[in-house]
Amino acid sequence: MPKFLIYVIVGSVSALIDLLTLGILLGINTPQWLSVTIAFTTGFVFNLKAHALFTFVSPLTRKAGLRFTAIVAVNYILTLTTIETLTAFSLSLFTAKVVSLPIIAASGFFLGRYWAFKT
Repeated sequence: MPKFLIYVIVGSVSALIDLLTLGILLGINTPQWLSVTIAFTTGFVFNLKAHALFTFVSPLTRKAGLRFTAIVAVNYILTLTTIETLTAFSLSLFTAKVVSLPIIAASGFFLGRYWAFKT
């Protein structure tokens, strides 16, 4: 199976985990910024382990973990910026989150493949 397809599957499961977590947290009236942060972190943990194991078939070394964390930090800022910008224009939080996902997917794949998990 091509790496990008595996990446998309892992990313889709990660996104589902992220969105479900976000929905649960918002449902119990957790503040938006905290809900987004916890949901993003939950998806991150799954993403890191699954991409090392399945997508890039690379050992999860300290160096790879730190590099992947740097990628996620950039993607986190992109996610928050996208969500805050789009919700300011009256899009729903969930719509804004879904719009942010392809941006995060593209940057994450290329940086993961060619920098964090060089294969």
